Amino acid sequence: MHCCRGCCAGTYTDGDAAHFEHNTEYNWTHPVSSVISALLAAGLRLKLFTEHDFSLYQRFPQLRRDTEGTMFRFPEGHPRLPLMYSIRLTKPPQTD
Repeated sequence: MHCCRGCCAGTYTDGDAAHFEHNTEYNWTHPVSSVISALLAAGLRLKLFTEHDFSLYQRFPQLRRDTEGTMFRFPEGHPRLPLMYSIRLTKPPQTD
């Protein structure tokens, strides 16, 4: 896991928001494999894992709103990259 500290204007969902006086952000990179491995190590069972080529906010300046105006995607011609994922796990029944 890697931590990144930086100062920036706006917020992660609104880069144009008014600058805050002490706007320091901390980001941690969590590889998907680390997330899934930790959940499996906790005893959960993986039922579904799906990558999505959209985001609910404009994470990168290159992202554009889709035709419905609800999600952000890379423009046509750009390679499709996963921007979010869905994961479903279940907790196995306890055995006594």
